[in-house]
Amino acid sequence: MSEVPSGTSSRRPLLAHFIEVEANQRLTTLVGLLLVPLLAIEMITTISVSGMLPVHIVVGLWLLPILAVKMASTGYRFLKYYVRDHDYLSSGPPAWAPRLLAPVVVASTVGLFGSGTVLWAIGPAATEPWLDLHKTLFVLWAGSTG
Repeated sequence: MSEVPSGTSSRRPLLAHFIEVEANQRLTTLVGLLLVPLLAIEMITTISVSGMLPVHIVVGLWLLPILAVKMASTGYRFLKYYVRDHDYLSSGPPAWAPRLLAPVVVASTVGLFGSGTVLWAIGPAATEPWLDLHKTLFVLWAGSTG
């Protein structure tokens, strides 16, 4: 496939569409699949967090880069769709429920993992108000992602 000569159309060839849009979708799906078992472990450790705190911390820290990639790939698709990129527009809009919940999911995810990182950094001696914030954000996050 070759590019359309300049001046006739700004649309990219179908192969470029497939590569970018499909690669983004595959990356988002793959990273989502990586998150499932780690988030399940993280949620299991909340049952008895005092007894499983080391596991909770390690898994939470492992989740940070994976969550960053997931949020970046989803955010990229969001941005490309809403700036009216032809390739992303032709793939169709995101479902309405995730679009409505996205701000709450993003804010609660950043807050939850941010407060968890602060708790890890400050240690057990100075947990207030971070621990209460972390617990509150967990409830909000679990409700919005569940």
